[in-house]
Amino acid sequence: MLLPFRKTIRHSFRPPHGPRRGSYLTDGQRLFRVVRQFSPSDELPVGLLEDCHTLEVTPFSPDELCELGLSVVRAGV
Repeated sequence: MLLPFRKTIRHSFRPPHGPRRGSYLTDGQRLFRVVRQFSPSDELPVGLLEDCHTLEVTPFSPDELCELGLSVVRAGV
């Protein structure tokens, strides 16, 4: 069972504070896995998210991720 972490991460997508590779994010309807996290050394920071339903991997900028309103997902006990 997956439980969304209550705090949204809208303001923490700026490098180097973005979600880590392998973590999961949700907008309450869709589930995403972070394939590539933002790197502060990148000229244009881009992260890659995999849609866990379609398995499609899409690049996102920090601003685009903020607009999605995603929350970190934590595994429940």
